[in-house]
Amino acid sequence: MQEKAGQADQVAQAPVRSASMLGRQLLAGFLSGASEVIGLLLFLAVLLFVGTLGPLLYNISSGLRGQIPFWPAVGGLLAQSFGDLPGFIWGARWAIIGFGILGLLLGLVASQRQRLSRPWRGMLSLVVALGIVGTIVFALQYANREVLLAWLAGQPYLLTLQSDFLLSDTASLLIGLFVALMATYIIWGLWQWWYARWLRWMGLEQAEQAMPEPAAPTESWQAEQARLHRSKRGLPTEEVAAAPSETEMTASQRPLWIFLTLVAVATLALIGVLQLYNLFGSQLGGGDLFVSPQSPEDRGRLEVRRAPQQVFVSSINGQGSVDITLEGDQQADGSRRIDGMQLTDFGTRPAPAIIDMEGLSIGQYRLTVHLRDGSGGQVRYILLQGGGTWAQIAAWLVGLVAGILLVLITVAILELLTVRGWFKARAA
Repeated sequence: MQEKAGQADQVAQAPVRSASMLGRQLLAGFLSGASEVIGLLLFLAVLLFVGTLGPLLYNISSGLRGQIPFWPAVGGLLAQSFGDLPGFIWGARWAIIGFGILGLLLGLVASQRQRLSRPWRGMLSLVVALGIVGTIVFALQYANREVLLAWLAGQPYLLTLQSDFLLSDTASLLIGLFVALMATYIIWGLWQWWYARWLRWMGLEQAEQAMPEPAAPTESWQAEQARLHRSKRGLPTEEVAAAPSETEMTASQRPLWIFLTLVAVATLALIGVLQLYNLFGSQLGGGDLFVSPQSPEDRGRLEVRRAPQQVFVSSINGQGSVDITLEGDQQADGSRRIDGMQLTDFGTRPAPAIIDMEGLSIGQYRLTVHLRDGSGGQVRYILLQGGGTWAQIAAWLVGLVAGILLVLITVAILELLTVRGWFKARAA
């Protein structure tokens, strides 16, 4: 009776111990992520100290700046290098929290990987880190493109170089892939290094190493019968390895085909969200208008196919002043004017005049420049349309789908290596 009662108590306490261990593993993961940022700040502080220590020792030994006491000077340098470290840590608090949350997620994945029976389960946290970092990198690429286009709209001298600043979707994704791979390797490698030490400091290293190995594939019935047949006749059994049956081969390759199918679906989804972004994303267009006393008025047509934002009008070269009018083909759109914009000499680069188009409808518009006084000159206009909230949402959708696709491709490669026998079942 006492043995049964003791066994019942152990069974009842097992979930409590499991929950306690999981909580400590999550804490270790969070501390590991936060330690990455804090460790980097400490490393920079050490570099600052070492970089300024050399000139200080030279000044002390040469006596060029008089008699400088050694220890007070070194102590002051230490205080200067590390005294501001708490302020730097507080300034980087959001980065510490962000990396801590990332580390917590990786710790959760690492604590649950024993539930996965695949032989590459030891790389599960790396796969998850690749997905998270890849999503952020790809999303920021397209979100920052909106910022870049808004900046280019206010730089009329760079209008002809717009194609040099903007990359195609394929080039952007390839660059994002390279950045994501490099950043993931560095972040995950540092996190893994800190995680192993926090587990040891918290007394969880043995529990981590005691995870069960994934079950090795069982022998087929034919292989077992052949082994028994040779064993009864005194023949060596190690040399016989029955070829896996067609059913076993199909079962082992089923995960690979599933992930390859998911890769194809995710690729189509990525193409779709890229089209969505190109539909809502910002777009630039413009041209040049010329006025003179002989031809005091010039017009340009603006074709607005997306939500209009602003028209930037800048003087490229000239003397005098001009009046600018923006009119729509529809009377309901009304007109918007800029009176007396000064023309300036080439190279002065004044701030552009801005015509706000928010609230106007999609359609055709006319931009008229009329010479008020002076000898005239060249005026350049740039139309900024699209963008806004929907473009930001589409940018993060691109990042999310691209991150998922990156994870699926990675898992498909791992499954292919498993089918080829390059991965063996081992403890993670």
